[in-house]
Amino acid sequence: MSHDAHPELRQNADAEKVEIEPLTNAFQPSPPKWVWSKLLLSVIINDLIGRHFMQSPAPKIISPRPNGFALIELLVLIAILAGIAATSVQAQTINWQGFTWKIKSGSGLGPGPNKWNPTNCFVDANGSLHLLITADASSPNGWDCAELYTTNALGFGTYQWQIETPINAFDPWVVLGLFPYLGPDGTNEIDIEYSRWSNAGNSNGWWTIYPSSGTTIGQQAFTFSPPGTNTTSRFAWNSSGIQFWLMDGFQPVGTTTNVLNSWTYAPLKSLKDIPQTPMPLHINLWLFQGHAPANGQPVQVIIDSFKCKRARAQIYLRPIDSQRRNGRAFGLRKETHSSPTIS
Repeated sequence: MSHDAHPELRQNADAEKVEIEPLTNAFQPSPPKWVWSKLLLSVIINDLIGRHFMQSPAPKIISPRPNGFALIELLVLIAILAGIAATSVQAQTINWQGFTWKIKSGSGLGPGPNKWNPTNCFVDANGSLHLLITADASSPNGWDCAELYTTNALGFGTYQWQIETPINAFDPWVVLGLFPYLGPDGTNEIDIEYSRWSNAGNSNGWWTIYPSSGTTIGQQAFTFSPPGTNTTSRFAWNSSGIQFWLMDGFQPVGTTTNVLNSWTYAPLKSLKDIPQTPMPLHINLWLFQGHAPANGQPVQVIIDSFKCKRARAQIYLRPIDSQRRNGRAFGLRKETHSSPTIS
């Protein structure tokens, strides 16, 4: 779970200490594209004020400007204001891999708590997603983190990330989370997390399932050290269970090659212990307990691609309270989703 409620579930595992290389090319965000619009806006406003509100009562002088020029300026002003307002909203979302993602923003928010900077999520010219943890003197803990999540809910299917970063080499306080989440906390969440949760001796890989209802939590911790930088993280989710894989290199969906670790979770009470509802998908890079990186270095994660393979029409079974003494009845709910699928 990418919240602070679960670290006590984790157990220490023997692991070698690793060194983290500092970023050599820290991301420098580009100036907003609407800067020139604001400059033009200020020129027009100054001109309108000068010509309409600060004129002297002296004899009227015929303006050399064409008739209706003030009206044109006013229309331009309205268009610029509308454009700036739209840009401010759009700046909080990005389109990536066929989905619209909302970028988290604010200070003192969980998990952590941390400060979340929208400029710490961006897509480069090659279509890769970058997540950053950066130093920020104005932040309560001196650092900014990154999170984004889909604007629509995704359901049963196969989810896969190809990551270009050595995810086994994070600072002990750094957490990378890949997870559908609906909540409330402690329910309806499927986690892939890479972190040592402040202790360099902990396992660095964590798969956790929070139930549809009840308190049963499934979890598998493991230690891994891939031979290369690139890895593939994947889980396949259906109503009766979830299977996880971590593989070395970039592997296509539907294949299992160079498997570093895998785990199948198939509880007997699957309708209670497995999430049964479509959920927004989150990706975040953050600091456990809001603690600064022990090595004092910024962090960058590059995700080359994300794939979601799922049916467009899916049937979800959820428990329904029943007055029958001989057991529990089950309801049938059919939902249709419009999010992209892959072949």
